[in-house]
Parts: sequence; C-alpha cells; structure tokens
Amino acid sequence: MSAEVATTQPATKLHPFALALSARDLGAMRETITSDVVLNSPILSTPFEGREAVMELFEVIVDTLEDLHYTVALGEDNVRFMSFRARVGKVEMEGADILRLDDDGRIKEFTVFFRPLAGTATLAAALGKRLARKRSRLRSFVVAAASQPMVVMSRASDRVAPRLVE
Repeated sequence: MSAEVATTQPATKLHPFALALSARDLGAMRETITSDVVLNSPILSTPFEGREAVMELFEVIVDTLEDLHYTVALGEDNVRFMSFRARVGKVEMEGADILRLDDDGRIKEFTVFFRPLAGTATLAAALGKRLARKRSRLRSFVVAAASQPMVVMSRASDRVAPRLVE
C-alpha cells in the first residue's frame, strides 16, 4: 500500500489511528484502540470484537488497500469522523470511519462505511480470502469461490444500472 495523508484539514486533526494506518504501523495502531474495541463492518452484520480480532483484520487491510489518503477529519468531544479514498486493485473506493473514543482518546468503537457497491464487494472478497488463508488454503479457496459471484454482479450492475435510469 502506498499510503499518504492528504487532507483538507491539517494532519494534526486526524486521529492517531489514521496516521498509524497511513504509515502501516501496526504497533502504533494497536496502541490507539482499547482492549474491548468493537468494529462495525460494512461487510458483515456481526461486529469484530476485541483488540486481537480487530488487529487481525487491520493486518489484512494494510496489505489490501492501496493509495489510502484521508480527505476529511472532523471531531467533537469523544466522536471523530474521517473520510478517505483508497483503491483495491483497479477499483477506486471512498470510505468513512466514525470513531467513538474513551476518556483517554483511544478508540472503543469503529463504524466503517464504503462505497460504491462494486468496491465494497471487491474489498469483501479480498479481505475474506486473505483472512481465510490465515486459517487454511481450503477456506481461502471456498471464500474466493463464494464471493466471486457477488463481485461480478456488483460490477455488472455498476455498468448497467446508470443506463436503465436514463
């Protein structure tokens, strides 16, 4: 991932997690989240719970997202909003994170959003395959095969749907 921080706000407005993610510094990322952190995924209805589960996900994310750069960073009290652009292969994506912080400024809850659907499907397939590969090659193969129709359908819809609403 070639990460950069390019924001409409000074980089000091970014939460330290965003700076650590951009630097691909897993140790620094780990320090910015609580032990009981919850990550609400745009892909799964079941959240990732606990530092270990969230960090395992981010280990895969840093190897999957490319050209990550933040575009907006806002915050008030214990809530931060950050939006970003990234790429998975050739697929451009936009995303947003809503962070809820504890009294020490560490993240206790992430809620993540991505668009467009074709990008989210591509990201889901890539992350699922890489997370499954940590368990076994067979699981990775099954996840890749199961997610491929979703990727194909979302890409086709992305090309066809605009013509249908003209």
